Amino acid sequence: MSSFKPSTLEKGILSSAAKSSGPWEFEKWKPIKGKLKIHLKEKTNQRCCYCRRSLLNTHNMSIDIEHVLPQKAFPKHVFSLKNLSVSCKRCNMGIKNQDQSFFLMKSGARRPFRARNFSILHPNLVNIDAHLLLEVHQIGTKSFIKYHRSQDPRAKRTYEYFKLKDIETGTLDSAQGLRDLTEMKSRLEHEIGVVERLLESSRG
Repeated sequence: MSSFKPSTLEKGILSSAAKSSGPWEFEKWKPIKGKLKIHLKEKTNQRCCYCRRSLLNTHNMSIDIEHVLPQKAFPKHVFSLKNLSVSCKRCNMGIKNQDQSFFLMKSGARRPFRARNFSILHPNLVNIDAHLLLEVHQIGTKSFIKYHRSQDPRAKRTYEYFKLKDIETGTLDSAQGLRDLTEMKSRLEHEIGVVERLLESSRG
């Protein structure tokens, strides 16, 4: 994974940007932003830091550098790597935006970046895959998407906050018009079994 290590010149630009009235839109910062975005996409393995869906082959303009704590409310952390990740437009602009209700401390709190200070799974402070796993199967035009959660309350809160159930049921409905998860899963398992048997017979 590429590292994000600003040069001495870039550190000077970041310092100037941080002191400006609009640090994130600071003109000289934009080339560094591109470098940072590459780093963050590699860090998340090309996945949205919240819904965990793949960002691979997604147009770069549709991928947001995400401030977990909104930059308007927490300008001090606008360039803090612990506060930055990448997300899809749905999770960032469509759901979270400038909300900070998941942050359990006050805006001016010292050392905010501790996992216990967030009611959701913070993408930089916990191992997300240990608490929220996305299962995806696709055969032709038919898809099955399911989230598996740990018993950690933050996993449940993340699932609810980002409306991940909508991704599951929405995908099922669009795949075959089925409302019953069991029926959908049974059909997909059958089709997967058929494909596996065909592959096995071709090897023989």
